[in-house]
Amino acid sequence: MEPRTTVAVLGGDARQAFASAALACMGRRVLCFGVPQKAGGDPLPESAASLAAAVAAADVILCPVPFSRGGGCLTHGGAPPIPAAALLKELRPGHRLIAGDLPAEVRTRCEALKIPAHALLEREDFAMRNAIPTAEATAALAVLRGAGNIRQSECLVLGFGRCGRPLAHILKALGANVTIGLRGWRNNCAALAEGCQPVAMEALPRHMPRFRFVFNTIPALVLGEALLALLPKDAVLLDIASAPGGIDFAAAQRLGLAAELLPGLPGKYAPRAAGEAIAQVVQVILEEEEAL
Repeated sequence: MEPRTTVAVLGGDARQAFASAALACMGRRVLCFGVPQKAGGDPLPESAASLAAAVAAADVILCPVPFSRGGGCLTHGGAPPIPAAALLKELRPGHRLIAGDLPAEVRTRCEALKIPAHALLEREDFAMRNAIPTAEATAALAVLRGAGNIRQSECLVLGFGRCGRPLAHILKALGANVTIGLRGWRNNCAALAEGCQPVAMEALPRHMPRFRFVFNTIPALVLGEALLALLPKDAVLLDIASAPGGIDFAAAQRLGLAAELLPGLPGKYAPRAAGEAIAQVVQVILEEEEAL
């Protein structure tokens, strides 16, 4: 039986390579253009000769996560970049477009052509799948960055949402003493159920001197200079919230604290899991549309 749809997988990093393989296993015909080879040299399902050929043969256009890192091209790694303008020029009515996010010019073009467009990063099912490799990579980096063990260390996790909850779970499994900084008390019982100590944000000042590891998941400034100044000088601060994060990095530098903003962890440290998450949610989107 012929595959129901042809998916053009464009650009990206190793996640796109793993996503293309997973989609092919799900029964979709996959055409790749500008997708880097997977580690180990496993071949891509099928490569198109050009961007125009890939888009012309496709029903669905799968762009990277994120769509672009600036410079007017799709996100790319290890392959020639694809100009966003060139892609938009090739789109036609009847296409469907899926990407990590949808920049304004992409939304405008899709609306003009009446093309359904889906932003993976706006979907709860994708966010939940992406949270696990994010949390695992964050814990691994904490082990590498810290001067002491995670076990029996005092860890602060700011936020208890998609990423904060699995991160706290992993830290507890490693034997850490985990405190959850909460802006409201909605997740108080959930934090207690995980064996963590919930603390209201306004009560943090008296707790800060004991933390050796601080993890932020809140996409708003929550750690300013006054709180940072209370931390031990060897504390490790890792911020996995959306840019610009929730830590005052300039203040941290002035205070001599090691603080990092860590964007795109799944793609860097768990590309297979992240790519398979992309494919799974793409499959859900296509099945939802095919059911209509």
